[in-house]
This record gives sequence, C-alpha cells and structure tokens, in this order.
Amino acid sequence: MGWWFPPSAPMNYFWEVGRLAHKGDRLGVRKAMINLGRSREMFAYVEGWMASDSFRDRRRFILDGLRDHRRGRFRVSIPTLLPLIEGMAIEELAPGAEQGPKGHIKGAVARYKSAEGEALVEAVTILWARTGFGQIARNSRELNRHVILHGRSTGYGTEVNSVKVLLAFDLLYSLVEAKRRKEVTPS
Repeated sequence: MGWWFPPSAPMNYFWEVGRLAHKGDRLGVRKAMINLGRSREMFAYVEGWMASDSFRDRRRFILDGLRDHRRGRFRVSIPTLLPLIEGMAIEELAPGAEQGPKGHIKGAVARYKSAEGEALVEAVTILWARTGFGQIARNSRELNRHVILHGRSTGYGTEVNSVKVLLAFDLLYSLVEAKRRKEVTPS
C-alpha cells in the first residue's frame, strides 16, 4: 500500500497495520502510519539510531529535520532529511562507491538476508527513481529525491511523505545494525 514498515516499531503495531492492509483498508493503514510518525515511540527510535557512527555524525541535521517534522513543516523536514539517507547508505554499505545506493543496498540484502533490507531496497527504489522533469507535474505529491532536490516539485511537502522519510531512516538503521552484528559475530 505504498508504505514500508519500520523494524523498530512494536510487534503489536505491526500486526495491527498488517490486519488493516489485509482488509484492504488503505485509509486505515495511512492513518496508522501517520500516527506512528507522530508518536513518542518514533522519536525514541532516533536515540537508538545514534548508536551508529553515520547517524551520530549527522545528528544535528537529523534532529533539525525531526523538529521540523514535529512542527508540521514538512516542506522543510523532507529536503533536510532525504539526502542524508543516500549519503549514509553509501558510507555504511559501500564506502568509496560513486554510484547510487540502490545496488549496494541490494548487495547488503543478499549478504544479510533481511526483510528490512528488502523493504529498504523498495524504499530506495521509490525515493531514487529517475523521473524526468517533464514526466512529473510541478505540484505532484510524489516522494522523489530527484525532482524535490532539484526544485522541480512543489507538492511534496506532506505529512505522509515526511513520515515515509523517517521510516526509511529506520530501515537503513536496521540494515546498518545487521551489517555491524555480522562483522562482530565470530564465524
């Protein structure tokens, strides 16, 4: 239904959203995910993210974006947070790589065999889809890094899109932690 579920969310929330999705209740899923984005739990996840160097190094940007999200300033939160995902994915999954994160995340998914990684591949595919400027209406609400950061979209600043960016962070953190655990776990 266009959402990816954050691994940090409690299992009972997962089952509730799954129940709504199974019923085909798109509006119910949307409301549940927006409520998660507004919840204290979502902001508590952020402290967990800071255990990772790449998140900690970008802490002030992440906190600025979260502050704007909380204040309903989605036209500010999205372009503040969105580019960080790509930089952190490359830094964590393919240091020194010059291409986008999609292929590297797919490789990490294969190495760590995680559902979170598969969801992150889906998220990155949506976020980093190459969309020509002429193919998208200026007021489109589509969440697409290319058209947003090049200033070609004016309709992206929605709570739904801001929550999706936060969920992508949680997926990335989960994959980074899976990588770290694999590196420190004896074979």
